[in-house]
Amino acid sequence: PIAYYDATTGHINYLGTNTYTNEEIIKINSSISTEMSMDNLAIKDDYFTYLNNKLNKGFVVNSSSYKITEDVSDEISD
Repeated sequence: PIAYYDATTGHINYLGTNTYTNEEIIKINSSISTEMSMDNLAIKDDYFTYLNNKLNKGFVVNSSSYKITEDVSDEISD
């Protein structure tokens, strides 16, 4: 289903005939809340400056695990 949620009114407008169940809406809301919390945590802890400093020192970020490693050969298999 495709829908638009208006947070100011709490109303969902569906585009089409398919709708979301209450459980699906709760799951979507939980996912969005988690992402927002992680975004806020990254900003609060200045994660991007930390990451930039590591990258400037030659560290590598594995995009599948988001692990920072010193050895580039660890990342070649990705």
